[in-house]
Amino acid sequence: MAMTAPAAAQDLTASDLGWPSSTTAATTKRRIEVLEQPRGGDQVASIAAGTYVTWKKIVATADACRAWLLLEPRGWACAKDLAPAGAPPSPAAPSTGKAAEVRAAASAYADVSAIRTAKPNKRIDAGTRVTLRAATAGVDGANYVLTDVGWIAADQLSSKFEPAAWRGIELASAAALDFGWAVSRIPGQKVAVRDAPSAKGRLVRQLSPRDLVTLRAATAGFTQIGDGEWVDTAEVRQIVQRPRPDGVGASERWIDVDIQHQTLIAYEGDAPRFVTLISTGKFEVWGTPTGIHRIVTKEPSAHMASPRDMPPMPDGTPRETWDVSNVPHVMFYRRNFALHGAYWHDGFGRARSHGCINLSPPDAQRVYEFASPTAPKGWSSVRTSANDGTPVRIRASWDPNPKWLDYNGTPLEKRDGAWVARTWRSPSRSPSRTPAVTPAPAPAPVAPAPTPRSPTAANVPAKSLYMSGPPSPE
Repeated sequence: MAMTAPAAAQDLTASDLGWPSSTTAATTKRRIEVLEQPRGGDQVASIAAGTYVTWKKIVATADACRAWLLLEPRGWACAKDLAPAGAPPSPAAPSTGKAAEVRAAASAYADVSAIRTAKPNKRIDAGTRVTLRAATAGVDGANYVLTDVGWIAADQLSSKFEPAAWRGIELASAAALDFGWAVSRIPGQKVAVRDAPSAKGRLVRQLSPRDLVTLRAATAGFTQIGDGEWVDTAEVRQIVQRPRPDGVGASERWIDVDIQHQTLIAYEGDAPRFVTLISTGKFEVWGTPTGIHRIVTKEPSAHMASPRDMPPMPDGTPRETWDVSNVPHVMFYRRNFALHGAYWHDGFGRARSHGCINLSPPDAQRVYEFASPTAPKGWSSVRTSANDGTPVRIRASWDPNPKWLDYNGTPLEKRDGAWVARTWRSPSRSPSRTPAVTPAPAPAPVAPAPTPRSPTAANVPAKSLYMSGPPSPE
């Protein structure tokens, strides 16, 4: 890169980098790290190759980069990793919102010309889930579909499914949380409404899955939802408002996850703003650990796969495996655990994941945009310090007031009125794109969740006891 540094000034212009003087944007030559300071500091983000970026300023440095750009909205990038760009690129083919499973090991191609020359750029394992783009092509009599991992022969894709349309509820400022959703013990079944708080009461009517009901009194294991109308309390997902935890500011945004009721509430201070149903980890094997954390990393999408060296179940049977591409709106709060969208099931309101907190794709986007750190469009990931991300409290009947924990699950200490890590370091200098604890296994119906119980080393992986670390990137 040709570069001429001014004799007296530290700030540079595009022409000093050998770029056209009219350049106001750049594209990344490869996947790059965005740092807190020029020449070093913690990684605050990563950006995929070919991403369009703009900057606030350019400064000359004495290192190998020779110049660093302060990107919009934050973070520094080495000038050697960027190329001048003109107009913003045309958007890629949009997602159809649908997904499919690879039938058998299949080839993926970067473009249609690669299909014609029989030059695949990767091999996709059988059972991998991919999302579908709105583009198809015919080559030599065969049909190909554009997916998030490249072009794949249409006959190699099966089990096509659409993401759940389930959406939570936006709340007005003074909304009362006196409602809940009907969720039967048996997936897909209706919930009986009886004329008395007893299983022997006369059947009045039936509620469809996730019907919204107003909750009144509760007695003898039944909840009143209307005049002369009672339902089994275990078949209602109640919204339970709890005080914000110590360490969360009076106007700060935070998230409350209730494992017992499989609900999530997004708050601003003491005011609930959004509520929805979720899916946490299956209690017996893949339980979601309780605790209060702050979101550390956000990724608009990630590839998630099970590690290859998982130990077997306590009875010796192999554990489930998974390989899912393009998992949407991922928010890591603890090593190997995240809030994220799940397009492969519609079981929200039931525990069914491998430990992460599943939301429907629309709800995941809502929470992603609500939570900090802010993620600029096109950036592959953003990171924040230990004390800047949105707090997430995960509580349960066995742990209603969990402790503050750091990214590794270690208790925090209170210092100057704030809960902080004893020694903070950025979780990783390179993006963690393949967490090993999630997502849920398959779109098929699951058995009703057992009654939550106090976790033990056998059923809640407090420090990922069933793995030695995240699997290799895709």
